[in-house]
Amino acid sequence: MKAQLLPLIFLILLIGGVLSSYFFYNAFYGTKYEDSISERYTVDTLRNEIERLKGYSKQANIYSAHQALREHACLGGQIGAQEWICNGPNNFPVEDSVECLEDYTLYYANVYLGNYTILDVPITMVTKNFSSCEYEVDPDEVLNPPGAYDPKYYDEGNFWVNITEAMISVSGGGAAVNDDLNIDEFITRTRYWYLFRTFHEWAEDDVYSPCVCANVGCACGASSGQEECTSSCIAASERCAELALADLQGRFNETEVECIRTKPYLCCSQGIGPSCQAPSGCLPWPNPCSSSCEHECIPPPPTGPLCPAPNIVLQGYYNQIEKYLSTVDLNLNILPIVMAEPPPNCVCDYWYEARFATSHQFVCTDNYFHVPSNQGPVPMIFRVNAIAFWRDQDACRTVHPCICPAGAVTCSQCQDTCCTPCY
Repeated sequence: MKAQLLPLIFLILLIGGVLSSYFFYNAFYGTKYEDSISERYTVDTLRNEIERLKGYSKQANIYSAHQALREHACLGGQIGAQEWICNGPNNFPVEDSVECLEDYTLYYANVYLGNYTILDVPITMVTKNFSSCEYEVDPDEVLNPPGAYDPKYYDEGNFWVNITEAMISVSGGGAAVNDDLNIDEFITRTRYWYLFRTFHEWAEDDVYSPCVCANVGCACGASSGQEECTSSCIAASERCAELALADLQGRFNETEVECIRTKPYLCCSQGIGPSCQAPSGCLPWPNPCSSSCEHECIPPPPTGPLCPAPNIVLQGYYNQIEKYLSTVDLNLNILPIVMAEPPPNCVCDYWYEARFATSHQFVCTDNYFHVPSNQGPVPMIFRVNAIAFWRDQDACRTVHPCICPAGAVTCSQCQDTCCTPCY
């Protein structure tokens, strides 16, 4: 009987041991393993969210750079750019454009970062903004490209934009993961620097302001003591704008880039000034059209639309003119001309100052590439203003008769009414 019970007892003990081992393992090791798997899953979920943000930030970097490039082109190579021709070449260094582009690219990248949303609601995310942006652009090679096949040839983009020093922290399910965000992206399919360089060369060669100087005499027909814009100076203004436009368009392939100038003129002002001053060449003068012509990057955020329609620009100029005319003293003290019956051939030379100012905007649309915008892909448009405001102290010359007493036999006996003695 005992011999029969021993195997049964052994089997019962074996089964009990196996069951005890199973419950013991699950109680002490199985739960721990499950916790480990759960923790790994949580960490993986958090890291996936970080990787998703990194991918998002790469696209944000590209879009931010393209937006900054498009807006800077629209406003003359810099947010806050003034006239590239201001009585002569008045462009600015590539470095100034780069610094302003970096400011706006950084600003837009952080706007994108702030708009990022997580997919998994239980996850909490905290970010620190990007604090640095760098355009890897060599100014010398922008203005003097080494060759079409050089890897640093910027005429079609091909430069790096780096946004760095951001941080992200995500947490959830009892776990937390932190990481840095340093994003480098290669920007292509933009001809911003090609347009910048071409306008730079056009402004350096400046045919606009010498043309205005050569036509300052158009103001000689203006009314004394007034500033106006008669047909004679409007025609001269348009001729100078057409000359500058032809010079600009000739620097581009017309099938790729089409250039126009604003019409009507942005501003045209003419007048006459004091008489009998020392003869001079063209000199600048304060007028309703002129500005400081000092370029300065206006830091972000932008306070309004960065690419106003041409009619908005025009209205701004007209408002400036009206404000100026309401305060300027136009008492020019032109010498009175007294007519008298002269002896034969007694005349004197008379001259007075001519003043002429005009301004135009030159707009080139590049259809070679289309760039991203909030209205979809659009051509890049580069706008540059030009202004010339000249006065010439002896541009308006004429001859007047002298006032001679009765019985005068020589012109030296006569009284001159001009700028020179009678002869």
